[in-house]
Amino acid sequence: MVTVSGAPATLSNLKNSNSNVNTENYTFANNVLTIKSAYLALQSNGEKTFTLSVVVGDGDVVDFVIAVTVGD
Repeated sequence: MVTVSGAPATLSNLKNSNSNVNTENYTFANNVLTIKSAYLALQSNGEKTFTLSVVVGDGDVVDFVIAVTVGD
């Protein structure tokens, strides 16, 4: 779970490395991103880099990069 602090934001895109993550595989509500466990279970073990493209303020897009470690 990732929380974006500040004014309400909209997630415009989520990528796992360079691949877009289908919106069925995560939720973004009240500035909180939750990647579904079923999606993570399909990933190989190891560190994954996710990029969140978030629309804030007057339409500015800010990219946040997070690392998630997937394991057994």
